[in-house]
Amino acid sequence: MTFQKAFQKGDYGESSLNSLKKIIKEKTGKDLPKKDIQEIQKRIKKERGIENLITTSSIEEMTQKLHRKKLTKNDYRGKKEIKKKNKKGNTDIVEYYDYYEKGNIGYLLNPAGVDKIKGIPKVYASQDKNVKLLGALVLIQQSKKEKKSARAKFTLKEYAEMRGYSEEFKRGSQSVEELKKDLRTGAFLTYSISNAKIGGKFYDILGIPNYYTLFEPKDPKGKYEVRFTKDYAKGLLSFLKGERKNYFVHRLKEIKDKETGKRPYLHFFYDELIFRKQVGATRPVKVKNLLSRMMINEQYIEREPKKCFEILRECLIYFSENYPDELRMATLIGKSGVLPIRDFEKFKEGSEKYKDFKEILKESIGTDDIREAQISFEKEEQEYFKPETFVEDFFKWKDQCERCGQKKLEKGNDEVKKWLIISIKVLGLKRMNELFNQEINSLKPSVWHFLWGVVKPERIKKLREKSNQFKREVPNF
Repeated sequence: MTFQKAFQKGDYGESSLNSLKKIIKEKTGKDLPKKDIQEIQKRIKKERGIENLITTSSIEEMTQKLHRKKLTKNDYRGKKEIKKKNKKGNTDIVEYYDYYEKGNIGYLLNPAGVDKIKGIPKVYASQDKNVKLLGALVLIQQSKKEKKSARAKFTLKEYAEMRGYSEEFKRGSQSVEELKKDLRTGAFLTYSISNAKIGGKFYDILGIPNYYTLFEPKDPKGKYEVRFTKDYAKGLLSFLKGERKNYFVHRLKEIKDKETGKRPYLHFFYDELIFRKQVGATRPVKVKNLLSRMMINEQYIEREPKKCFEILRECLIYFSENYPDELRMATLIGKSGVLPIRDFEKFKEGSEKYKDFKEILKESIGTDDIREAQISFEKEEQEYFKPETFVEDFFKWKDQCERCGQKKLEKGNDEVKKWLIISIKVLGLKRMNELFNQEINSLKPSVWHFLWGVVKPERIKKLREKSNQFKREVPNF
């Protein structure tokens, strides 16, 4: 039985893929080839359509869409009737939800949530930090368990400490009640997105579920528990199984940073920084688009380039000073050149210096409008002391490049790994380290160029030198 025939009998779900592996194993005595698994996964992704937006992209993608806007009283649209089936009988039950609307996103707060939250639900930067912290707790607590699940337990004191509110917890201030509101919002609020673009087509995505079920203890010192709902649990479990790269845990420092909570645009800038980059430099993005994703006031983006410059400058200064391992350098790119920014101290000049900066922009990249420039970010250069660490980071970077649209290598990972290890033996780890940092921090980093355009020629040259040296040292008989 070929995998194509077996696939036609499936339901295009992950469970059907696992079943398919068992069928092939039973019939042929061999495991399903990796290339066939990849083909099936492509078909699954194509067939599942909208559902795949939630199940595959899971929390990190959905939070990009749902947490960039702050709800206010003006966004309240009144009560909305929701009909549900009575499980005990065959009758409909009508419940009245609070309904909010902001842009193309609808927010439904169920009756229990209305009673618990007491006011406007929190869906802005604070909620974004809440969901990412809970995702990190799941990964931390479940990583060493044999049977993994998308749940986590913690006391309110522990949660407050991880959010940077230890002192406020001791004093029992209003901030702690706001943290409770974050936790409750994630449990009670559901969403809808109208006119969402997926695969070049537009859809209305209805009934996006609440993130998790929240078990809130009656005892103030008792432990809270969150159990992520099915769609989001799939995303977290894929991290736990090693199918996807770690996304949440390295954010803990910023989640605890109260300053990025007070100034949400700092949080969303960091979100973009991390979302776009894991190793080396980010792919360039237009400043205008970057600020738009950060939900900066549209009036600033459309009419006030000076204000856009001030916001970008503030973000660059803050993270270069407080997160130097994440932001080492930025590069502005235009039609006629590039402008590297390494000395962020010079960026501290007052806003009255914007005229001078415009002249530098014009001369360096061909435009004096910061909004139209592209920008990329670089993190601290990596230094490797073990070949296995170098190889591990290479494949992280390779996966990242492929997710950004670069063509996949024809050679399999095992073959590439062997080739890299030989290259390290020939050139030395220090030199491979230098070449890797140069490539990942270039304006157009490429896996293909690094392997075959950089390492291969230097490796050939080195081997020839060793061969010639050997010929000179061995006498002819």
